[in-house]
Amino acid sequence: MIVNQAVLGYIIMANKKSAFQKAKHEHKKKYTFIITPNTSGQTFTFSISSFLAKNIIFFVGLFIVCAIMLAVSYVGLLASYNMSKQDLIALQSINKDQQVQLYEMNELSKQINDKLVYLNLLETEIKEMLDNEGSLEGLNESMAQLYSDDAGASGSSQGAYMNYYISSDDITSFDLSSDIDQIKDKLTKLDLSMTEEQTVYEGLHTEIEEVNSYANAYPDYFPLDPNASYSVSDTFGYRTSPRIGFHAALDLAAPYGTGVYSSAAGTVSVAYWYGDLGYCIIIEHKYGYTTVYGHLSQILVSVGDTVEKGDLIGRVGSTGYSTGNHLHFEVWYNNVKEDPLNYITLN
Repeated sequence: MIVNQAVLGYIIMANKKSAFQKAKHEHKKKYTFIITPNTSGQTFTFSISSFLAKNIIFFVGLFIVCAIMLAVSYVGLLASYNMSKQDLIALQSINKDQQVQLYEMNELSKQINDKLVYLNLLETEIKEMLDNEGSLEGLNESMAQLYSDDAGASGSSQGAYMNYYISSDDITSFDLSSDIDQIKDKLTKLDLSMTEEQTVYEGLHTEIEEVNSYANAYPDYFPLDPNASYSVSDTFGYRTSPRIGFHAALDLAAPYGTGVYSSAAGTVSVAYWYGDLGYCIIIEHKYGYTTVYGHLSQILVSVGDTVEKGDLIGRVGSTGYSTGNHLHFEVWYNNVKEDPLNYITLN
C-alpha cells in the first residue's frame, strides 16, 4: 500500500508539472499581426500571446451576448411601453366620454330636481285653491326608488367595480359607459314621466284658476252688511210707483250708513254722482258681468280701483231720485240687465 501511494503521488505530480509546462508553453506562444499599406509607407507589426488572444475573444463574445440580451430586453420594454401608452390613450378616451356622460346625467338630474320643485309648488297652490288633501307621494316614492336602485351603480358599489378592474387585464373593463347609459336611461324616463305629470298639474292648475276666477267674478255676494236689518222695498220688473215703468234693479231698504259690499271682484268704472242714482258705484267684472250700487250716502272707492268680492265700497243713503234710505242694486250680463235675485240669496 505504501508503494502504491508513492506511485500515485508521483503520477499526480507529473501531471501537474505537465499541465504547468503546457500552460507555460501556451503563454509563450504568440500571434504576430503585420499591417502593410497598399502603397509605400511604414509597416506596423505587433504580437499578442495566445493566452491573451483567447481571453480577448472570450470577453468580446461575452460582451456581444450581453449586448444582445440587453437589446432583446430593450425591445421587450419598448413594446410594453407602447402597449401601456396605447392603454393610457384608450383610458383617457374612455374617461373623456364618461365625463361627458356624467355631465349630461348631472344636468338631467338638475332638470328633474327643478321639475320636482316646480311640481311641489303647483301641488301646494292646488291644495290652497281646493283646500283639499293631495300629494305627489307616488312621484316622490318613484324618485326615492330610483336613487335607491341606482345608488350602487353611481356610488356604493363603485369600489367593487374598481377592485375588479384593477385585477383585470382587459382594458375595456374600465369602461362604465353601459352602466352610466342605464342610469341615464332611467333618469330620462323619470324626466319624461315628470313632464307628463307637470302637464297634468299645469292643466289642473289652469282649470282651477279659471274656475276660481269665474267664481270671483260671479256677482253672488250679498251687497249689504249681513248683520244689518234690511227689507226688500222693490224688486226687478214692472212697477207703478214711484214711477210707472220697468224697474231693472233690486231695492234693499236699510238704515242710513249701512255698509255696502262688492258683490264680485272687479274694477271700479264709476264712483261719483250719477244722475238719478245720486252717488253711485259701477264695477266691471270679468266674463261680461257688471254691478251697479246707487243712492249711496258715501263712496269709499275711486275709479280704477280693483276690488275683491266682499270688499266694503260705500254706505247706504238716499241721494239722487230716492224716497228713502236704500240700496239700488243692479246686475248686468253682457250689457243686459238681469234680476239680481237670480244671483244673490236674501239673508
